[in-house]
Amino acid sequence: MRLICPNCGAQYEVPTEVIPEAGRDVQCSNCGHTWFQYHPDHAAYEPDEYAVEEDTAEASAPPSPPEPEPEPPEEPPAPEAPPAPEAGPAPGTTGPQRRSLDPSVASVLREEAEREAQARKADSGALETQPDLGLDSPSETDEERRARQARERMARMRGPSAEVDPHPPEEKPQSETGSRSQMLPDVDEINQTLRSATDRRPVETPQGRAPEIEEERRGGFSRGFFLMILLLVVIVALYGLAAPLAEMVPALAPLLETYVAEINDLRVWLQDSVAGLTAPTAE
Repeated sequence: MRLICPNCGAQYEVPTEVIPEAGRDVQCSNCGHTWFQYHPDHAAYEPDEYAVEEDTAEASAPPSPPEPEPEPPEEPPAPEAPPAPEAGPAPGTTGPQRRSLDPSVASVLREEAEREAQARKADSGALETQPDLGLDSPSETDEERRARQARERMARMRGPSAEVDPHPPEEKPQSETGSRSQMLPDVDEINQTLRSATDRRPVETPQGRAPEIEEERRGGFSRGFFLMILLLVVIVALYGLAAPLAEMVPALAPLLETYVAEINDLRVWLQDSVAGLTAPTAE
């Protein structure tokens, strides 16, 4: 059965067996109000309040002297019947005997009140707070969104070293009749952000500085190749200019003669080697 507190309106679902046939007193665990609850199978006893008041008044009033012609008493208006849960035995009448509230019933009522209070609190909290649904702000127009995307693209083109203002100044919304070119990013600003070929930094790879090491190796090979070419040119020049140099510097004549002889021997060796390699091919 359902119990409803006449004071605060709290409702409790309790078994019918906890209410005896004669009824019992129950107490609201929410506000502490106590009332007498009748068994659902027995109608509540509601005595006639007007009759009870008349009987009480006659019993308490002293006997008055008889009057010769008493006027008929004016009939009072019918009193409003009080709510059944709040009605109790009138003074001077014997009503049903009240019993103390069973601890088990009190605990059941208290648990019901706590659950209802928690449910109300949860409902009120759910209405007061609302999680962020991830929706875009309705104040952001298409022009502002395009401008923000253009700023993000320019920030990525500038690189990680460029400082990006996390809170850019708000732009005034443009009129719908404005030129479409005004919604595009500024070309001059983009050109200023572009870097020249000399300012470009080497791209980092998972292998670390492998490209730089490869470039250094290629540079060393080129320098060595040109150094060998230069040395060969110097050797040929000394061989061709040995006689004029010996005349100009007599002290170098013995060294130049030895140098020329060594070169001649080298030439003979190269000639014999080439002849030996080409002879089988000619045959």
